[in-house]
Amino acid sequence: MNKLAYLGLGTMGSGIAHNLMKSGIPLHVWNRTQSGESRGWKNAQWLAQEGATLCADISDAVRDADYIGLCLMGDADVCEVAERIRAFVKPGAVIVDNTTASPQNARKMQAFFKEAGAYYLDAPVSGGEKGARGGTLAIMVGGDEKAYQSVEPLLNCCAATPRYMGPSGSGEITKALNQMMVAINQAGVCEAFYYARKSGVDLENLFEILTNAWAKSAMLDRSVPECLIPDQYHTGARLRNMSKDLRIASKMAQDQGGSGPLFSVANAYYQDAEARGMGDLDIAAVIGLVEERLH
Repeated sequence: MNKLAYLGLGTMGSGIAHNLMKSGIPLHVWNRTQSGESRGWKNAQWLAQEGATLCADISDAVRDADYIGLCLMGDADVCEVAERIRAFVKPGAVIVDNTTASPQNARKMQAFFKEAGAYYLDAPVSGGEKGARGGTLAIMVGGDEKAYQSVEPLLNCCAATPRYMGPSGSGEITKALNQMMVAINQAGVCEAFYYARKSGVDLENLFEILTNAWAKSAMLDRSVPECLIPDQYHTGARLRNMSKDLRIASKMAQDQGGSGPLFSVANAYYQDAEARGMGDLDIAAVIGLVEERLH
């Protein structure tokens, strides 16, 4: 490979793009917002300082690129960018889409880029900002297996665990299942710590013992010291993103016969929280709704 491109330089995309630079292959980057104080634009400038080529025009970023990474907000954004770049994508290029979107859109994009002689892999990620920066993400990939094998060394720059999951849409299905479990787990942690506060248990002692018990989990490890003990909810895992992901998971569940009771309750917390204007807070902020409902 002679050229890499990355489009979408928010919290996750910028970390992934930076780790792709470990490959030593020239990286060209583009961000939709190209002025002001937006996080994506600041990240774009940071990547340029680190050695990436910052492109004002999206066509310059993707033209002649062998690997084109994306990290956008959802289906509509992916479709918009796909329309803008397809004419400039060279045959044989691999589009690796790290966006959390719907399986249906992944299959649509696979067919869309196939017409241009290129490969599209749905490759959503999990692991948060820390995983993106540290190159320790889980990347779950759907699409052509040979295309996956061709980019796996690059995915290893960004992930502790890249994994081929099956045909187009399989990566997004896997991410939806992951988000189902994250939502249920996070809601459970919040409910337990609501009762802990009410009972007067020392929260730091409780956290320390639970990290060595069967209750240990990623949501316990992350949200308790960062959010629930200090009672602050301005960290990186924004609730609006989780709420969007859960709508995708809910659609998938409905297509399979209906949402289960645990997921339905957890999902309701997040949708309600976003509707109340809590979208920019951390996902652990649903403890406020737990307190309201159980008080």
